[in-house]
Amino acid sequence: MLNIKKLVFGTILELLLTAGLLALFSAFILKMGRLPNTWVGTLAAAAGGIAIFAASFLTAHWAGKKGLLHGLALSGIYAVIYAAVSLLLYTSIQPLPLIVRTVIFLLCGALGGILGVGRTDKVKF
Repeated sequence: MLNIKKLVFGTILELLLTAGLLALFSAFILKMGRLPNTWVGTLAAAAGGIAIFAASFLTAHWAGKKGLLHGLALSGIYAVIYAAVSLLLYTSIQPLPLIVRTVIFLLCGALGGILGVGRTDKVKF
């Protein structure tokens, strides 16, 4: 069974990480001056992927089992929130980039969850 408390904490964590990474990328864009419009979507997808990976990793590590399910659940929640915010902000959305980002999010969540459960606390040399 999935740990709902840890999933709620993981969802909050991934949203906070996304906000922080988007702020960091925004500062990068301001420093660079002008970037092509295609980079903005790519940076947003990268921020989401990194945040999902980190949150899935930590949530699965804290849960100690079922890392793939925890990671997929977190990334699925994030993808639904991402799609809802996109629909609220933009009147016309192209489905292909949304599908590609959802697949990226699911892969990052699954990988983070699997690696989070497989990690040991002590490193032996």
